[in-house]
Amino acid sequence: MPDDPDALPPLLQNASDTLEFRKLRKRIIRETRDAIDRFAMVEPGARWLVCLSGGKDSYTLLAALVELKWRGLLPVNLLACNLDQGYTPSPAEAEF
Repeated sequence: MPDDPDALPPLLQNASDTLEFRKLRKRIIRETRDAIDRFAMVEPGARWLVCLSGGKDSYTLLAALVELKWRGLLPVNLLACNLDQGYTPSPAEAEF
């Protein structure tokens, strides 16, 4: 757990330092933690797979979970993977 409460995990080191961003980040972290607690989603030592679709929402969820884990508030192992939803041809399927 970091000594500085305003410190950021490595994933967010290049993030904006504006007041608006800090407030939004803290709100997302707080609400994510509340949802995890409310629905009893944590079993210590569990493994969570976080699928990234490429959108802002999935990346935001991953960033929130990584920060909670980095702060020692989420005792699970995280694994992120890319989810191909099949909307556009993948490079292997594209015709040239």
